[in-house]
Amino acid sequence: MVKKKNIEQNNKQVHERMEPIPEAGKVSTEETEVTAAFEESKIECEELSEFEIASLQWLQEKEELMDRLKRKQAEMDNLRRISKMEQAEAREYALSEFLCRLLPVLDNLERALEAARGSKEVSDAH
Repeated sequence: MVKKKNIEQNNKQVHERMEPIPEAGKVSTEETEVTAAFEESKIECEELSEFEIASLQWLQEKEELMDRLKRKQAEMDNLRRISKMEQAEAREYALSEFLCRLLPVLDNLERALEAARGSKEVSDAH
């Protein structure tokens, strides 16, 4: 955008330097050169503006793609983190579920051993 403004300012300055032609049909070489320079700068301005537009479009697309890439990477990191937490939670739940089922069995086993020790019917060999 800065280049375009500079070129437009240069064009304006060139145009201001052009003096009105005092006599119709007579054109000085200086005026011809100024007019030619003005026309050339107009063409360059159009070419640069097309180039700048294409460049800006590419930069905007690049920024959008980089933004999408960063978002996808963040999403993948979040999925990994959530997955690890869920796996740890599942292990903990499975272990607690197993222990909850095992506790009554252990309690019954302890009671059976105490009953066996207190009973005189069971020999000391067993």
